[in-house]
Amino acid sequence: RPYDRPNNNIRTYKYTIWNFIFKATAIQFRRFGNAFYLTIAIISLVGTIDPDLFLVSFNPAGILLLLGFIVGVTLIFEGINDFNRHRADNRTNNKLVEKLRCDGTSYTTTWGSLRPGDVIKLRNREQVPADVVVLATDTGSGICYIETSGIDGETNLKIKEVPQAFKKRFETEVGKDRLPSSPTVSSPKTKEEQIRVASAVVHNSYGLYEYEEPNSFLQFAGRLIPDNKHLVNAV
Repeated sequence: RPYDRPNNNIRTYKYTIWNFIFKATAIQFRRFGNAFYLTIAIISLVGTIDPDLFLVSFNPAGILLLLGFIVGVTLIFEGINDFNRHRADNRTNNKLVEKLRCDGTSYTTTWGSLRPGDVIKLRNREQVPADVVVLATDTGSGICYIETSGIDGETNLKIKEVPQAFKKRFETEVGKDRLPSSPTVSSPKTKEEQIRVASAVVHNSYGLYEYEEPNSFLQFAGRLIPDNKHLVNAV
């Protein structure tokens, strides 16, 4: 799996510490009102410096001070809001998830470090850290239920299932009694064996899987997993 694929880092902030002043100020003067009064102040300032060009009936310093105060206060609030977005992004990106190796062993990593093709294990009531495809469940039917009330407000549980094409591949590989880069597997009877087999199959699979809407196996980030002891998913 190539590691040049994009990671799962969430970014909702607009600015960095290096570009905040320049970018935020430029955005403020893209607003018609601020740009209009800045233009009036500049024209008035030119007339004040060189009265031979045209006469100015007021001091442009008042406009500049008022405009500077308005823009300054706006930048303060903008900075506070963006700082909170930075903190929220860091909290989300540094949440922990259990990631599976091709031999079925696992280790803990962060949400932000996940990449397409990674295999993760989720437990009851855990949030889905990325858009994933269900590979295996703790039920023999390969079905799980998800809750989306935090996203779309619907309280009814939705059904998601393992793709039929993957079920066939799963059965084929198990029938061979051995998976590439994995221990010998006679039959995935226990939950640990199911996890090991599912992880090995997806880590050693190549190609393109196409599907038509509506899909019943794709789970989107942020959804909760109720009433399942564990799920194996591919990012």
